Amino acid sequence: MTEILKDINEISNKFVNEIEKVSYVSGDEEIQQLLSENSLNQFLAITYSLNIPINEAKINNSDFEELGQLFGFDDTLENKARLMQMWISLGSALESLLQIFLGVYLRDYENSGWGKWDNFKLDETKEDLLKTLNELKEKEIITQKQKDTFKRDIKEYLKSKQETKHLTDLTLGNLINFYHSNNLWSEKDASEIRDKMDFIRESRNCVHSFKERYVGNWEELLDSLRFFAQVMLELLGRLPDVDDMLQYEMELKAEIEREYYSNYDYY
Repeated sequence: MTEILKDINEISNKFVNEIEKVSYVSGDEEIQQLLSENSLNQFLAITYSLNIPINEAKINNSDFEELGQLFGFDDTLENKARLMQMWISLGSALESLLQIFLGVYLRDYENSGWGKWDNFKLDETKEDLLKTLNELKEKEIITQKQKDTFKRDIKEYLKSKQETKHLTDLTLGNLINFYHSNNLWSEKDASEIRDKMDFIRESRNCVHSFKERYVGNWEELLDSLRFFAQVMLELLGRLPDVDDMLQYEMELKAEIEREYYSNYDYY
């Protein structure tokens, strides 16, 4: 457990370093705003929060089968609480990771048209829906207040289908669906990756009350942590290589400075 958390910390820091370089080279103000220092530090803070329940328990053994005993839990409620903490952090880290990667390819995401209805007759649909609402009101099946509420909700829903949802508004479920439906994973692994991401998403939802929620166990959490590290490495390998561009820029700046100071010394 401690070893994989150490790996996650190292990979996430490397991922952020590469993102910073790509953001700078992009020259795109909106991308740079999305991938700001604050946003990237937030991602690092989320990934680091995975360490907190383990650090508090002072684990000195990586044998996940004896993790409960290693924590020294007599109270199963405390055991469940630590599991919940880590699932919540892991789900948040996965959501942030998938968003940040799409931030690099923001224009491709926007041009994908994902979530939009194509060849949709908006005006005719609005007219027919309004006619139906008027008929329901006249037959006293719904009240005027209900009609107004339906009308507002329908208008907002139809509007959402006319444009691609902004990247910052995507939930983890949206992100998982986008990556899967746009074939961003290899065909061989796509279904397995989606299942594992959905498992993390469902486990993060353990915070919701009044519903039966599966919190999982330490072995499942460990497997999901390994999976998260693998996804980070996969996306890290897909980032544009901008090192040559940065090297050229540095050399060009140095050449300009040498020329400037050479002229300055001459005068």
